[in-house]
Amino acid sequence: MTPDHPFYSPHHTPPQVKPRPGEKLWSLHQEGVVWSAELRYNGECGVECQICREGQLVIGRRFDLKAQAIQWGEEERKEIEGDM
Repeated sequence: MTPDHPFYSPHHTPPQVKPRPGEKLWSLHQEGVVWSAELRYNGECGVECQICREGQLVIGRRFDLKAQAIQWGEEERKEIEGDM
């Protein structure tokens, strides 16, 4: 950021950020629909578990500990298996 182009200026371009790959937790194929869960690490902010349907985010939840994110992801998988 330069003094002549502050962050709120129409000429400001934000730095490019590379998304970090997630850690696949599980994938489930039922009735032609693919469900999956991934863990995303957010540094000091903890671990997020994201549940996707056909690659589109359905729900995500952040936890302080990886073990909590895994447990929640597994509970969501059981619910999805039971609903279909």
